[in-house]
Formats: sequence, C-alpha cells, structure tokens
Amino acid sequence: MYSIRERIRRILRAPCPLCGLAAVGGDLCRPCESEVSFEFDARRHCHRCLYQAPSVGLERPAAPRALCEACCQRPLTYVRAIAGMHFAAPGDQLMRRFKAQGRLTDAGLFARLLWRNMQAACPVLPQLTALVPIPSSREAMLRRGLNPAGEIARELAGLSGVPLRGAWLRRTRETHSQKNLDWHARQASVWGLYEGRIPAGGGWLGLVDDVLTTGSTLEAASAALLRAGAQGVIALVAARTLAK
Repeated sequence: MYSIRERIRRILRAPCPLCGLAAVGGDLCRPCESEVSFEFDARRHCHRCLYQAPSVGLERPAAPRALCEACCQRPLTYVRAIAGMHFAAPGDQLMRRFKAQGRLTDAGLFARLLWRNMQAACPVLPQLTALVPIPSSREAMLRRGLNPAGEIARELAGLSGVPLRGAWLRRTRETHSQKNLDWHARQASVWGLYEGRIPAGGGWLGLVDDVLTTGSTLEAASAALLRAGAQGVIALVAARTLAK
C-alpha cells in the first residue's frame, strides 16, 4: 500500500513547502532542499552527535574526526547519529510549523530526507530490528495533538520497511519543556526519564526524534533501551541544530 502511495506522490506536482515553486508532491524543490538538507562531513562533524567543528581555513584540510571532545567525555549510549536536515533558517520554519500546526504531510518530508541520509551513511548502518520514537510528554501531546517523533518514525518505517515499535520505550514521569535549558539542566531533567520494554533479542534499534540539540534526551532514552536489552542504538533525527 505504501509503495503505491509513494508512486502516486512522485507523479504529483505541488508547491514547495518553503518557497512555493513546483516540486514533487510534499517534497522541497531542489534549491530549497540543497539549502536545508544535512550533508555529513567526516572532516568536520562529530560521528556521534553531529557537532560541526569550526573551519580550519583553506590553507590545510581538516583531519577526519570520529568524536568531538564532549562526546569523548560522556558515556557511550547511542553510537552515532543520522540527521535529515539542519535546524536553521529556513528549514527550522518547517519543523516549527509541523509541531505547532500539526501538518502531518511534513512528517513524510522529514522522513524522506532522513531516509536518504541513512541509505548514504558510511560506514553503512547495522541492520535495524525496529524504529523506536521518543515519547512525548502528556502536556505536549495535549497541546499539539501529536507526537512529532512518532509521526516521523511512522513515515520512516513505511520507507525503510523497519517495524515501528512505539511501546518499547515509555516515560516514567512528566517533565516541563527543555527548550530554554542548558546542557547540564537538560541532563538533570531527563535523568531516569525513560524505561525500555524490549522483547528478548532486541537487536540494533533506530531511536527516532525530531530535533537533536544537546543530545541529552537521546542519551537518556538510549541508555534505557540498552538496559532493556538492545544490542545497540542509532539516533535518527529529522533535524540537527547548529550548536550544542
């Protein structure tokens, strides 16, 4: 059913969600996509959190980097991250609109950008057993009427064929928004926030979230999945902010 829907979508033409020019149904036009899509550069990006190191200038190429300094000092939970786009203008408009207005068609756009980078990942990703979305708080669900990570994961499952397992991760308590918190405050707010419920032989899991900022939420959720028996966790995020 999903393949038929995808074929129809590719035939249809619709306005680009950002600039309004003609594009494939639900997708960005090529100029807008090139402006917002996340291009991983092993010489500048941390392999795990996707932090971008400052440019070293044109006089010499940057050395390949595996982990940034911060990730070297933090516990290893998820082993690497894949992002679909930058959370910066103009792409951040799409995410804010999606979360504030509940534009579910944008979930498909985010999933397609993310799936493209998953397929192009080098080294290739391990075979994933399931996709597990970060659960929203009850307050956020009531305000938005949706779980952004869950909707993106649903679309990504249809594209990739990897099963969606939303019940494998749950929240243990309610928390307030982390929007204005620094890294240390975020770490404290998510400590013990998640509990994993994975059947035997959990394998490698794709942990799906909407935006990667400090990585504290992904670390807490990944730790819960590992404690529950996951073999390993790959973070799959629709967007990455420009700074930690």
